[in-house]
Amino acid sequence: MIVERKTYQITDQNIALIEAVKKEHPELKSDSAAMRFILTEYERERKRNTTEAEMRLIRIVQKEMEDKVNRLYDAVNTILIKNKEEVCFPASYMESPVYKKSREYQKEMLAALKQRKDYRERKMRK
Repeated sequence: MIVERKTYQITDQNIALIEAVKKEHPELKSDSAAMRFILTEYERERKRNTTEAEMRLIRIVQKEMEDKVNRLYDAVNTILIKNKEEVCFPASYMESPVYKKSREYQKEMLAALKQRKDYRERKMRK
């Protein structure tokens, strides 16, 4: 870690905050140590908030996917019963061309979403 000496102008409120942090954490002997602690905690909190937001989004997407799968299952089951179908071909045994195209489309869509996510993350780091 490279340590640089910098001069900053800060308000009385900021100085009071640094002093409060030093009182709360006696192991922080200097103002610099308290400022490093504050910055580290800020970064940790920011990452935690980002992770929590991502987890909320994952839970929402997961619930939506479960709902869609259940609706598709019900629709396919209805068609099978209506047509009195009794034969089952597992997709791992024999894929229909439509199923193959759908799987390829899903792969492309996921790759595009990942690319957008990576782009946003790179943009945020700059």
